[in-house]
Amino acid sequence: MPHARAEAIKTEGNAFFKNGSYAAAIEKYDAASAIDPTVPAYQSNAAACWEKLANYPQMEAAARKCISADKKFVKGYFRLATALKHQNDLTACVKALESGLSVQA
Repeated sequence: MPHARAEAIKTEGNAFFKNGSYAAAIEKYDAASAIDPTVPAYQSNAAACWEKLANYPQMEAAARKCISADKKFVKGYFRLATALKHQNDLTACVKALESGLSVQA
C-alpha cells in the first residue's frame, strides 16, 4: 500500500502537471518516489513531464526507474519506448515495447 505522505505529494504533482508546471511536478513526483520507491506511478508521471519538456534522456531515466519499481507496470515500458523513439533508438524502442507486451502475455 502506498505511503500516505508520498500519495499527498503525488497529488500536488498532479496539480502542477494539470497547470503545465512540469518542472514543479517532476520535483513532487521525485519527492514521492524518494519516500516510496516501490510505486511505479511516481516515476511514470515524472517521465510524462519530461516528455512534455522534450527532455527524452531524462524521460528514459524516469521510465527505467518506473520499470525498476515494478517490472509488471506496463505503462513504464510504453514511456521507455516513447523516450527511445524520440532519441531515434528504434531497435531499443521495439525491444521495450516487446518487453511490455510480454508482461501482459
